[in-house]
Amino acid sequence: MSFDANAFLNQTITEANSTRTVPCPEGEFKAFIDDGEKAITTREGGLDRNGNELSPQLVVQFAVMGDQMPNQVLKRDKVLVPMNIWLDIKDGALDMSEGKNVGLGRLRRAVGQNDPGPWSPNMLKGKGPVMIKVTQRSDKNDPEQKYGEISRISPITA
Repeated sequence: MSFDANAFLNQTITEANSTRTVPCPEGEFKAFIDDGEKAITTREGGLDRNGNELSPQLVVQFAVMGDQMPNQVLKRDKVLVPMNIWLDIKDGALDMSEGKNVGLGRLRRAVGQNDPGPWSPNMLKGKGPVMIKVTQRSDKNDPEQKYGEISRISPITA
């Protein structure tokens, strides 16, 4: 699909736009890690309200598989749900000491990539299937606006 900026700027619409996103419904679903350009991204840590430094995050987009309830309810072929993983950093790199980066370890284990040896986050693209648990959280500035997010991930066992 190509985008024609000139046609967009000159089009006339008669309907109102949506002002709220429709989140993925809560539940447990089979999913895989998306393989698109923005499937694996990071978010800078910054500072919290008290001026304390926040850790960066790894943001992994999961696509709910096939003809499951979220795809039907949202009327989409592809339903994406993010998993935000706080990263423990030491001296500019992942802190690999005991009890650190547990969320990342659980993600890697679920997709069969938590073995010693060379690994990078981009190796996660397209991996799965796994089971994800989707929950919803409220926007801190607008409690009526909900966002779907992944609260748990586990491998699918036969």
